[in-house]
Amino acid sequence: MKRRTLIKSALTLPFGVPGLFQPNSHAAINDKRLLFINMSGGWDVSSFCDPKLNILGEPIINTWAKTKDILREGNIDFADFGNNASFFAKYAQDILIINGVDAQTNSHGAGARFNGTGKIGAGYPSVTSLYSAIKGGGIALPHLKMGAGNPYIAPGMKEPIRISSVDLFRQAIRANSNRAGNAQSFSDNDYRSVLKLKKSAIERIVSTRSSTPGNERLRESYARSLAGLDSLEQFYAATLPYPLATSGFKQQIETTLIAFASGLTLTADIGAQLAGSGGSFDFDTHGDHDVNHESILIDSLNGIDYLWSLAEQIGLANNLIVVVGSDFARTPYYNKDLGKDHWPVGSFMVMERNAPYTNKVVGATDALQNAKKISTSTLMEDEKDGVYLTPAHVQKALRKYLGITDKPESEKFPFSIVEDVAFFG
Repeated sequence: MKRRTLIKSALTLPFGVPGLFQPNSHAAINDKRLLFINMSGGWDVSSFCDPKLNILGEPIINTWAKTKDILREGNIDFADFGNNASFFAKYAQDILIINGVDAQTNSHGAGARFNGTGKIGAGYPSVTSLYSAIKGGGIALPHLKMGAGNPYIAPGMKEPIRISSVDLFRQAIRANSNRAGNAQSFSDNDYRSVLKLKKSAIERIVSTRSSTPGNERLRESYARSLAGLDSLEQFYAATLPYPLATSGFKQQIETTLIAFASGLTLTADIGAQLAGSGGSFDFDTHGDHDVNHESILIDSLNGIDYLWSLAEQIGLANNLIVVVGSDFARTPYYNKDLGKDHWPVGSFMVMERNAPYTNKVVGATDALQNAKKISTSTLMEDEKDGVYLTPAHVQKALRKYLGITDKPESEKFPFSIVEDVAFFG
């Protein structure tokens, strides 16, 4: 069956569109689903959304700029590189670009953490972790993690569910079925009895307070997993009319959308992966940058295109916010190996359908990719009274836009000395 015929399936989506999935009555189905895509390794925004031409007397910034110019779609400038032109032609109206975001580091770990949480040091949660903790109470899989996704959590917050294989996860949901799902080890009555006894046993163990705090948390977590087993049938029943990809970015996308549409999941952190090997995409192109970076960027954008196409087919496109970020950016020049090294000033891309803040670029860098100050209110360049953007500004604005700033969970991890920037209006 072709993907475009997916919408013709007979069941009902939780968003009221004919499709594949039944709603979970416990899910906050009116809340937006939030997806953070990590372009691990440090992407080259000068060849994507913060395009740079070469400057007479300076080292070559981009080889493509020797023969090509900067392109524009709507209000967004981008590099004539890879398949950027087709991507922005299709999605510019749904995109906000935030340029000139200074990660203040060349360290992968610190950069990924700063961009993911708004805090360069450890201890702060990602916006996906906060959103799932605040909005996802009572649902079985509020937060998923796959591939190179970076779901940072803070002490006391629940770990995201890490799914490496949809088939194995479904086997865990229906442990009474064999791998093919067409035979049972026990009768339905016997299996229910086994589950009942298991729940009773774990309840007795949980009520015993002679264990260590760590063991108590593990026991309580196991008890919660058993209590949520029935609702996981929503995930088990949610299928596409064609086989899931066996690995890579496409499988992550399909699994995420199944979980979102089943009503069991609110947030996910994923990272682009090579479809053939299952290995992470690595934008850390210290050697042979042009060839390696272009192919990875093409595959990543094709994956994001697939995400929105599939979301449209199953009725999720209007309930989805996608944030794309990386560790940092790459140097505005090549090294001796024709690669590009680490550069702290990078970009975010936020995508949402029918949003008032899209088809827009906020933030700026100069011709050599150094950050420029912008006004927090007008968003225009303001070298006198403006601020240099950091990931903290982006994360603080995302919290506010998602309506979770004043929640107790967020207030434990404040951005009290970080300016408010009106990225989202």
